[in-house]
Amino acid sequence: MKKQRLKENERLLKQAKSGDQGALAKLCDILRVEIRPIIQYRLRGRLAQSWEDALQDVMETFIKRLPDIGSNPEKYVLQIVRNRVGGVYRANRSAKEIPYDEQLLEMAGDKGDLSHDIEVKDLEENIRNMLGTLGEFCRLVLTALLEGRNLTELWEFFKKREPNLSHKAFYARVERCRQKMNRWRHIFI
Repeated sequence: MKKQRLKENERLLKQAKSGDQGALAKLCDILRVEIRPIIQYRLRGRLAQSWEDALQDVMETFIKRLPDIGSNPEKYVLQIVRNRVGGVYRANRSAKEIPYDEQLLEMAGDKGDLSHDIEVKDLEENIRNMLGTLGEFCRLVLTALLEGRNLTELWEFFKKREPNLSHKAFYARVERCRQKMNRWRHIFI
């Protein structure tokens, strides 16, 4: 049974590499079902949006690297999962390990008002922490909004990146991002 599934996936991979969008969609659906529980398990204890973003990032990376995949798409996508989950943990670790005390005092030194510099560093640290808790989707939305783009432009952008994304799902994700960012509004006050 497993060998038959592997052969089917390799056949779909070959068709997808030759430009068959139907085969690509079917292969992505199969792989998404296989890796979803793995990502959920590895990112357990985090918000659902975290693992949803990770799953989306994995599938986007898989599609981008499709021409590089020789065979065994399952093995390839599992490596992408390992890298993405590791990236989530590294991002959270680095957000918590920002050097603060002595380096801050050295940086302030004789350049100006130490209390102002400390406030700026506090704000920077809070922003880094906030960005560390946001998935790629939310970071892209935040960046685009800061650049003055509107939600219609964002919808068009994400629709191109993710053809199966529904309008309703897009706005649900945006709302979850808003809720996440709303929890951090105190850092700007």
